[in-house]
Amino acid sequence: MINMASELEQKIIRQLEYYFGDINLPRDKFLQEKIKEDEGWVTIETLLTFKRLASLSSDANVIADAAAKSEDKIVLVSEDKKKIRRNPEKPVPEYDTERKKQLMEKTAYAKGFPLDEDLNNIINFLEPYGPIESCNRRSTKDHKFKGSCFIIFKDIETCKKFVEAESIKYKDTELIRKMQADYFAEKKKEIEDKKKAKKEKKQAAEEKPQKPLEFPKGAILHFTGLQEGESLTREEIKDKVKEIGDMETAFIDFKKGDLEG
Repeated sequence: MINMASELEQKIIRQLEYYFGDINLPRDKFLQEKIKEDEGWVTIETLLTFKRLASLSSDANVIADAAAKSEDKIVLVSEDKKKIRRNPEKPVPEYDTERKKQLMEKTAYAKGFPLDEDLNNIINFLEPYGPIESCNRRSTKDHKFKGSCFIIFKDIETCKKFVEAESIKYKDTELIRKMQADYFAEKKKEIEDKKKAKKEKKQAAEEKPQKPLEFPKGAILHFTGLQEGESLTREEIKDKVKEIGDMETAFIDFKKGDLEG
């Protein structure tokens, strides 16, 4: 007779399968170090230092009994019921180009979560729309939550159902939902449009005709900055003044070799 997992045990199984799953395990440096110590085994005592698992149960026996009821058999329990490991018959897929594509196809972007919201609360909220494999909060460079997440679902159909649902609210706030690929395409276009607008603004400024300088009649201009050995005539000065100020010059106090006038 097969013992069915209770609701609590199902939550424990989901959490364990997240820790040892295809998404989290390759990038979890702490777990990576631990599985190297004992041929892939990690003590339940160590796993209970993880806040989300401990919030479900702090009893190692409850954790072990739940893990033993995993239908997908992603995780295995040791004979002494003190350790858990990833099933070696189900190795983590290689993270190559094809794998990236597969993950993107079942990943959704969702925005509208409070900036101070805890990840555990968001994952609990998403459970009815799952199953999900991972939920990653998006943060700024200084590690502040942006209010949006990338959610990797178990399959493409579940992901699309979440994105295409007529309305999904989180604490009275309607969530903006898109497929990750669509989100990236929109952001790429937004960046390109900004670059284009900046370039066009710069070109327009360069092409804008310079307004001639205006001086009152009888004004006296002083110029300096000529280099030693630089050749300049009164006619050249007169032409330059005409060019920049559209003015006739009555008199120029300058002789060849001077450095100012």
